[in-house]
Amino acid sequence: MGSQNNTGAEMRISHLSAPDGTQLTVRDWPLAGGAVARATVLIVHGLGEHSGRYAALARQLNDWGFAVRAYDQF
Repeated sequence: MGSQNNTGAEMRISHLSAPDGTQLTVRDWPLAGGAVARATVLIVHGLGEHSGRYAALARQLNDWGFAVRAYDQF
């Protein structure tokens, strides 16, 4: 489960617990090979979306040297 491009490593999925116990999905698209990122971009999606829909954007940002994180919210 994951996506990869020329400069990005394998996409990783993890979870974090909200204060009410809700499990939120977190997706990370780090740079490959331990490359140092120019910065990290946090994608915050809109209502009715989920973070997986932003994979193409995350890969493009990886190509430009940015690490990317997105999380699902309610």
